[in-house]
Amino acid sequence: MRRSTTGLALTLAIALAAASAHGEEKSGSDKEFLVRAYRASFADLKYSELAVKQASNDTVREFARQLVKDHARTREQYGALALMHKVAVITGLEKGDRELHDKMAQLKGEEFDRAYVRQMVADHDRAVRLFEGQAKEGADATLKEFAMKELPMLREHLKKAREIAEAIKAQ
Repeated sequence: MRRSTTGLALTLAIALAAASAHGEEKSGSDKEFLVRAYRASFADLKYSELAVKQASNDTVREFARQLVKDHARTREQYGALALMHKVAVITGLEKGDRELHDKMAQLKGEEFDRAYVRQMVADHDRAVRLFEGQAKEGADATLKEFAMKELPMLREHLKKAREIAEAIKAQ
């Protein structure tokens, strides 16, 4: 899996360079949406993989499992969209996300559960706003359609994260 991820990143970087050289780079807002959405989804995937291993609350662990499944599915779609739109998406966590992941990895028990759920509420709130903006104002029809298609899932994740946060008093 590591090789395919590295290969995808290299392929995407080459595609972006080629697109830029030919003046075919997508508009800034569409490109920004795709990059921001991918990074956010990848970070939530990694946080959720950690939660599957470390959560002490069964409801939190089950929620994390669902997020791993959903974000893994959309990750494949991001890769295809990035290739189609000639946008490079670097794999791996951004510095801030990596630092947060490392801090969360040090937490245990209820403290971990509360931190993870708080992060999922914040991340999915931002994701819903990002996808709503793309669905309303995106220039690219394919990305607008993708955003509209993913919004119900993101809204459901946000709703569930808020419910769990309230149940475990994570807010």
